[in-house]
Amino acid sequence: MIVVEDIEASEIHRFVVFDASIQLGIVRAGTFIRTFDPDRAFSYYNMVDNQLHDFAAQYPGAFKYLPRRAYDYLKKPQLLSEFTHGASDLSQSSWLVDFLMVNPLVGFGDTILPKSQQEANVESVHRWATLPPNSPRLYHLQDMRMNRRSPAGWGCMLNASDLALSIKGSNRKDIIDSVKSGKPIFIELVSTDDLDSLVEWIILLKDAGLPHPKLVLKARSQKDWGKDITRLLDIPNSILLTAGASISSLATIIRYMKKEQGDNLWSKRLMFASSYPETQIGDSVSEILSYFLSRNLSAIPIEIQRIIGGNMLEILSPRPPYLVYKENNNSVMAEENLGKAALNELVRILQVLAARNILNITSVD
Repeated sequence: MIVVEDIEASEIHRFVVFDASIQLGIVRAGTFIRTFDPDRAFSYYNMVDNQLHDFAAQYPGAFKYLPRRAYDYLKKPQLLSEFTHGASDLSQSSWLVDFLMVNPLVGFGDTILPKSQQEANVESVHRWATLPPNSPRLYHLQDMRMNRRSPAGWGCMLNASDLALSIKGSNRKDIIDSVKSGKPIFIELVSTDDLDSLVEWIILLKDAGLPHPKLVLKARSQKDWGKDITRLLDIPNSILLTAGASISSLATIIRYMKKEQGDNLWSKRLMFASSYPETQIGDSVSEILSYFLSRNLSAIPIEIQRIIGGNMLEILSPRPPYLVYKENNNSVMAEENLGKAALNELVRILQVLAARNILNITSVD
């Protein structure tokens, strides 16, 4: 959560932050081992938090919404205290980011990890995202890259190079179910050449009578796309991630959206993401967040909230409740002492219920 002060209006705003794309897993190369787990991601966001406040201290005039240090009670929701029991102090002290969409780390840049490491990372991400203590803050996707089969998630993820075979491969049913149910489909594109594959895939789905998929598009390096990055926004029902973005590319995107989408709707097509640990491709995450809060962009609070969290939460189905009360109709409690006649009658009733297989009696105490 980012707490900011609107300098002109003298108002405090709190923004929920959802990083829509980070990568977790373990990388092994000989004796070298590097672990990118939830704690390491939270540590990274501690650094981002400090950088953001350093920028605010050095250049306060550049901010329309000045970041402020939040009191502890404003950060971690008290409701989650029971579910995060046993979590590391680091993960509990880091609350700049409220939620993370986690994907298995399968490679760095053009270097692909061995298949055994990929599969291990898929299993690790699923475990971290579905088991305490970090599961309340982590969402995961079904990883279909390279025709991989993995457990179902809050959506699915493919590379543009996977699209041609995806509708015919082992994930066919899951993709069709995701399209029909409106789950987000995350697609990573490396270059403008990938646009042809994406458009052909969309046409194939349309010819099959399926609704238009809900697409979340990630350009690996937006600066490499230049002005062509706006072509992704011409695809209906699509949202563009800020992973791999620079302030220059974001300015181009936002200027285009305001012209084409209108001043009230432009913020619905953009979604904050870091692509951690590959955060070096574009401008730093702290610089991107600073831009959203800047006088230069001059966005209104609802537009900022949409970009850094609201759009992601809007396209996800609600989480199931953590606690469900189920009334137990198979227990009887009698206070004080039962008389002999009452006890005999109770035993007779229980014997009848047991004989008719209506109720199984374990003991009478």
